[in-house]
Amino acid sequence: MLSNEYTPQSLDVEILPGGDLLPSAGENTLKPFYLQEGHLAVSQGDLWSTYAKALVVFEDAQRREPLSAADDLRQCSTVILLANPDHNSALNVRKQLVVRESMNEIFELNVSSRLMCVPRNSKSALMWSHRRWLLCRQHPSTPSHTDKDGKGTLSGPCSDDEFEYSVIPIPDLEKEFTLVSHAAQSYPRNYHAWSHRLHCLRCISRQRSVGAANQSEYDDLVNKEYMFVTRWINGHLSDTTSYNYLAWLLKLCIPLASSGSHLPSSSLPHATALVRSYSSHEACWMYLRQVYFLAGTKEREAWAAENMDIVMDNGSNDTPTYSLDSGVGSLTAAELAAYNAKLSHIYMRRFIRFAKHLKELEGPKTMSGP
Repeated sequence: MLSNEYTPQSLDVEILPGGDLLPSAGENTLKPFYLQEGHLAVSQGDLWSTYAKALVVFEDAQRREPLSAADDLRQCSTVILLANPDHNSALNVRKQLVVRESMNEIFELNVSSRLMCVPRNSKSALMWSHRRWLLCRQHPSTPSHTDKDGKGTLSGPCSDDEFEYSVIPIPDLEKEFTLVSHAAQSYPRNYHAWSHRLHCLRCISRQRSVGAANQSEYDDLVNKEYMFVTRWINGHLSDTTSYNYLAWLLKLCIPLASSGSHLPSSSLPHATALVRSYSSHEACWMYLRQVYFLAGTKEREAWAAENMDIVMDNGSNDTPTYSLDSGVGSLTAAELAAYNAKLSHIYMRRFIRFAKHLKELEGPKTMSGP
């Protein structure tokens, strides 16, 4: 369906819990799928029934001669991945079809984008890795990954280094950012989607570091990324992966931005505003730790002078007054308020100890990836 008669870019895919709202067989010649005005729908029951049939045809097609089986492999693997995005054999077969030029990278990237419209599919680590493989093959990093016509020859798994050293055009990376934004919105706290976004960020930062990316385009992209992620954090306080992504954005991209860039030297004011507004959220305090760590010595001192109420708290009790083992519903409003206040003080004291320890160490800055 996605890989045969219809253009993938035009499709929005949805799996419905029941099929009552779908047209009857007389009205729908594509049963069990239904296509209307760029929207492809299938009921969950029909999808799993079709999935079981597709597996049988898929296994049979794998035993046939590759050229004669290409259409069956392409169509069956699409249905399989729609129902089960972590089906490694289906992804490997699609890689083989790309290598044999039965499909091209652009077409497969479009199909992958449509499959990821389904929220649970957007959290598949294998699907995101498949996209990086396609991009790495489409935009090889070194001459050893191209044939005489400049075509990517990568056939095995794509390592992080191979992807991040690929020379991927900024417009293509922006498409990946848009896809990740959709995935993060449809599936909360989508770690694998944000990790993919970070790989793309590292790719563009490395291009800029070697002069392969235009400075103005780079500044524009990074500025838009900073504005997007800060807005995202303001509306998704528990999405800890987005905090880590912003810290990496500051670490990787600030040194490469031009003097005309609108990027701040750090996000200390933003993080401080969050911990003051949502002081019982541990994720906000962890975010403050990250950006405080990245800030320079003078900036830390200026911040401490402006936030004396935080840095002068010398408490040491890290034990909450109430236990939430039975859930917040067991607490009265007054008890819950007291508990949140206690949490706020605990997180503040932990941050103070972190800041003091950092000042004592005064060692080189290091960070590990997500």
